[in-house]
Amino acid sequence: MTQAEFSGTMPLTDRQRFDEAALGRWLHEHFGESPAHATFPSPLPLLALDRIWSSPASLLRRVRVHRSRLARRASDHLPLVARLAWDSD
Repeated sequence: MTQAEFSGTMPLTDRQRFDEAALGRWLHEHFGESPAHATFPSPLPLLALDRIWSSPASLLRRVRVHRSRLARRASDHLPLVARLAWDSD
């Protein structure tokens, strides 16, 4: 997982492949629950192994699975696509 630091109140979004149980538990404790969508294996997704978290959580508006022939060939996981809501304050 990559880590990014921002100063002030800049929102942070991070995508993490949910492979390790301990890291997954820490992320859920730190960022809260995240939408779960089946992404693995890409030919016939049955398992929700991938997540997108954001801070603040309200930044994350929608998560969906990108399903295309190319995505299924490119990886054993289908990619997740997130819609974020940036406040204009």
